[in-house]
Amino acid sequence: MKLAAIDRSTLAGKRDLALLSVGIQTGRRLSKLAGLRWGDVHQGEGGKLTLHWRRTKGGKTTSDFCTPGISCSVMDLLTAYYTAG
Repeated sequence: MKLAAIDRSTLAGKRDLALLSVGIQTGRRLSKLAGLRWGDVHQGEGGKLTLHWRRTKGGKTTSDFCTPGISCSVMDLLTAYYTAG
């Protein structure tokens, strides 16, 4: 799979892997991925993430649960991003 070719040692690589993985799993549009905010990400049992999407089709709010692997990718990105500063 092409995701394995992403260089995870860079911040850009971590970002690409996390966003592509979430997009593939959830089927959300790019604009929805770009609109995702820290307050929309909730960590539950075992480190699994729940992503809350505001204003989806029909003005509804919905949530998606991430697999453990995708949860790790997203948390790896957030940790790297907020500690790089």
